[in-house]
Amino acid sequence: MNELLWIGSYLNDEMAARIRGLGYGNQAAFLSQKRILEGIEKVSGKTFDTIGVLSAEGYPKGKELYCRKRTFSHADGATDVLVGFLNIKYLNKVFMGASLAKEVRRQLKSRQSETFDVFIYEMRSACLKAAKAVKEICPSARIHLIVPDLPQYMDLNANRMKRALKALDWKSIRRNMQYVDDYILYAAPMAEYLGLKDGSWMVMEGAISQDIADREYSPPESRQDDKHVVMYSGSIKRGFGIQHLLDAMRLLDDSYELWFTGGGDYADVVKSYAEHDKRIKFYGILPTTEDLTKLQMQADMLINMRNPDEPASRYCFPSKLFEYMVSGNPVISCRLGGIPDEYLNYLFEIPKMTAASIAQTIRKVAGMPVSERRKTGEESKNFILTQKNKNVQAQRIIDFVER
Repeated sequence: MNELLWIGSYLNDEMAARIRGLGYGNQAAFLSQKRILEGIEKVSGKTFDTIGVLSAEGYPKGKELYCRKRTFSHADGATDVLVGFLNIKYLNKVFMGASLAKEVRRQLKSRQSETFDVFIYEMRSACLKAAKAVKEICPSARIHLIVPDLPQYMDLNANRMKRALKALDWKSIRRNMQYVDDYILYAAPMAEYLGLKDGSWMVMEGAISQDIADREYSPPESRQDDKHVVMYSGSIKRGFGIQHLLDAMRLLDDSYELWFTGGGDYADVVKSYAEHDKRIKFYGILPTTEDLTKLQMQADMLINMRNPDEPASRYCFPSKLFEYMVSGNPVISCRLGGIPDEYLNYLFEIPKMTAASIAQTIRKVAGMPVSERRKTGEESKNFILTQKNKNVQAQRIIDFVER
């Protein structure tokens, strides 16, 4: 491979700890980037330099009016920069893009003799403006865009002003897609939506790290109770079917508990239910990934809620499936258009997005002998760790970009 440059919002563990609590981006995106980058570095033997911009709510909801520049180094010889920008509500994306493109030009002008493989994470207008800047300075650079989500299907409850700005943002993204050489998609249907040519894209739905599986945690049998614990982790958003899950608890007896972690625009509803039903527990956003993994391994089954009838579900691969499956616990999910068929052998499918169907599936899993549940969970865990670990996924990416 050529010299490597990463553009997105990459953070190493130290920097992630330093900015935790400031409201930048989301943990899932940071973790996904970290795994892919580390995998490519391991397999290629090369080290990335990174240039990033942190996504933030506009001030005053965001905690900083000016998001200052930050520098760090994730490996020997690596230069990592998070650019600063003026975080004014509704205008921050413009400042993000300008600042990111400026930093890209500054760095590449001092290295004009080098040819780069540039990996851009997320279909953000700021990152696509940086793609244009790369090509202006280094026309021979090859740009590989990693697309975990389609921006058109994010923040679906935006107000009229935000929707108008999203439309302008999408035009900017489409205009700058001309500078992208190929695409790494988290879901195959994205290719049709984006109108991509055959051979210009591959599917790589994320990666897992072995170190998560190597951690020692107590299994569910060590809990001092006889409950069947169902756990949901991640975005608690309106339209995800969370209400159906809450309603399903009304159809289950007192031997069941429902645990929630995460946050979102429906979190207050979950909190309200938890206050009135002692079987429902709301933990909010946990401090670390380790805390989340520990709690997931204490549950008896993990559930993925996303309404398959929602248009966005066709273009979405739920990254939480990796964490769920590596826990060794049974995983319950609806069949979504963005989940490849190979995963379906390891999931307990919810036939319909209704409270009755969810409750029936939960009872089915709870009724399995513990030995059978453990066997199913271990098969799921083995699939993820052997087929979707960060080194395997990185090799697939390298084979694709070097084809």
